[in-house]
Amino acid sequence: MYRKFVSRTAEEFLCLHCLAEKFKIPEEIFREKAKYLSKNCALFY
Repeated sequence: MYRKFVSRTAEEFLCLHCLAEKFKIPEEIFREKAKYLSKNCALFY
């Protein structure tokens, strides 16, 4: 998720909870987005 939303070249990452806090978005929305992307996006692995 971090590389998809922040930087594709990142070497250090935030956990899902901290990433949601950084963007001020509920963690559940990130979880739903991860589910969606894993099923529908060839670039998300």
